[in-house]
Amino acid sequence: MSRVENLTLEFYFYEIFYRCLRSYVVTYPPNMSAERSWTFLTNHAHVLLAVAATPDLRLKEIAERVSITERTATQILGDLESTGCIERRKDGRRNHYTVRAQIPLRHPLEEHHQVADLIKALSHHEVVDR
Repeated sequence: MSRVENLTLEFYFYEIFYRCLRSYVVTYPPNMSAERSWTFLTNHAHVLLAVAATPDLRLKEIAERVSITERTATQILGDLESTGCIERRKDGRRNHYTVRAQIPLRHPLEEHHQVADLIKALSHHEVVDR
């Protein structure tokens, strides 16, 4: 193999490495620096609180509010729906989310609390189970 072929192959591998690395770069919302990269609540809790506050949010708005991708928001909404925490109802071209507030929290340390307790503790509005 000639030197030119070696350099071309090496460049090719660096290009692949760079693309992979670039896809994993973590970006933080403007109000969150790298020093504040963790939070007490999971993205699942953030999505739940977002739809509890505004049940008619679009997927894009949920993703922006929680600072996640639309794909991640879709997966989280699916998780919340499959565990019965939320119900999704089509309203024309939009979704309407209903939080089932009487569902117990999933982790053994919190299973004696309900979803309503989490929402009451962290939101500014009244929880109504539908």
